[in-house]
Amino acid sequence: MILLEDKSTSTVENFQYSKQLIMKSDVKVPKILIITNDYHLYRAMLVAENSGLIVDGVSSKTPITVRINYLVREYYAVMKGIAKEF
Repeated sequence: MILLEDKSTSTVENFQYSKQLIMKSDVKVPKILIITNDYHLYRAMLVAENSGLIVDGVSSKTPITVRINYLVREYYAVMKGIAKEF
């Protein structure tokens, strides 16, 4: 089953709203598959697991020309999340 969450404006909101969708669906979901960019997968899985979800992840490759910028951004986002405990 594919559920699409389209109201969030952040990674944290995405998993909060996704968890609500799953709970309303009446379908037992043992594991969620996260599909996102390679630079974002680590943080997405941290946030999802912190939300109480059991997850696995698949990433898409980001062109090297922009990957470094996004990796720096993700580093700071992870540090911010750790400080706030996601």
